[in-house]
Amino acid sequence: MKQFFLSNLIILALLSLSVNSFGQNCEKFVNYQNKTIDTKGINLRVFGQPVGVGATNVSPVMREASDKLQKLDLLQYNICEQLKNIKTDFMREKLQAQYTNLLMQMMQLLKEDAGQTDQNDSDVTNPESEKAKKADDTPAPNPVPKPDDFNMDVDITFPCEDFSISPAGVIRGFGMETSMDAQIARRAARTVALEELASKIEITVKSTTSDYFLRTQHGLTEEIEKRIEGRTETSVNQVIRGYKSVCERTTQNKQTLRYSSYIAIEINEDDALKPIYDELIKDPDLRRALPTFVNFKTAFNELKKTLESSF
Repeated sequence: MKQFFLSNLIILALLSLSVNSFGQNCEKFVNYQNKTIDTKGINLRVFGQPVGVGATNVSPVMREASDKLQKLDLLQYNICEQLKNIKTDFMREKLQAQYTNLLMQMMQLLKEDAGQTDQNDSDVTNPESEKAKKADDTPAPNPVPKPDDFNMDVDITFPCEDFSISPAGVIRGFGMETSMDAQIARRAARTVALEELASKIEITVKSTTSDYFLRTQHGLTEEIEKRIEGRTETSVNQVIRGYKSVCERTTQNKQTLRYSSYIAIEINEDDALKPIYDELIKDPDLRRALPTFVNFKTAFNELKKTLESSF
């Protein structure tokens, strides 16, 4: 019962963080010194209010953090930090959705771990409880659809949206904006696409570099984080100038007369990552922590897939 209550408390806290934390300090949930996830750190705020663990009568629990959980933690932290600088509504909403989904993935990993622990602790099976469980598992009849059930929302696809996912060898950004002026809509959509491209590269590079540093140096100080951030931001602003458009569409609503512009842009992966990598290894501490460029690019791609699949 305590395990179940704790899991639900963490869910509430994670959902609360996804809504309320962007104006506050971002947090890492994994303690990288001993590779544990601190549930006490997660449930400090529930619906924006401070909650002491003692007040909930639940003891703090330290769990072993898997490699996947640690990488998700770095991604959510860097997205949270990036959200503080995002100006356009479209990009902010997209990053918020990615942030929330990453938190829920972390929660799912914790729940799976808790479920495995509960199963290992159950050495003796109660026959009566097994009978009751089988009775409870009887499938319920399918509900009869009501007329209103057919008035459901339908999926909406935007022009160029199919180009928002990055294939092998490239990194892509997607943007959309509306305006009464077609040219303004196009320029604004391109700005959003560039913002997404830069954010995607910056978030993933920071997470990749931090992950390698933690694994090789066993510590990530605030000074090192700032050095990673500074070198990454400077390089990203330079490399994204080499982008090219891969899809561009503009439509007009006949009722409102407003124009909607959609654009997808991309940059060659090597053209983007190599200058950033070269800038990072100018720092002696980072050079000792980072692998070869080929391995760095492989790790970058793994995190990029996780980031893109979270939306």
